Amino acid sequence: MDGGYTSAAAIDTASREHGVELVGPLPARGRSWQRKQQTGFAREDFVIDFDQRTVTCPQGQVTGHWVQAPTMAPYTAARFHKTHCTPCPVRSSCTSGTSPRTVNFLPRQRCPARRGP
Repeated sequence: MDGGYTSAAAIDTASREHGVELVGPLPARGRSWQRKQQTGFAREDFVIDFDQRTVTCPQGQVTGHWVQAPTMAPYTAARFHKTHCTPCPVRSSCTSGTSPRTVNFLPRQRCPARRGP
C-alpha cells in the first residue's frame, strides 16, 4: 500500500479481522510536540510494563489506569492522574495545558523490544 493509507491500526485490523497482511511504509514516528521540538518527554521515555499493566514516567510516577477503547484499536492509552502531573517540577516538558499526561502505545507484540518486561 501507499504510505498515505497505512497505519498501525489499519495493519492490525487487516490482520485480526480479515487475515490479510498489509505491506507498506508506516508514517514517520514522532508526531508529538515533544518529538517535533526535540525537547521534553516522548512516549519512548516512559516505561511500559505489560505484565503489571503499568506505565512509569521519567520522574518515577506510576499509573495503572489503562484504557483499551475499541475506537483506538490497536492502541492502549495509559492516563496519569492530576495528582501525578500537577505538582511535577518538569510538567512543561511532559504535557501542556491543564490535562495530565496520556501515553498511547501499541500492544506488546507490536511494541519495540526495549519496552518494559
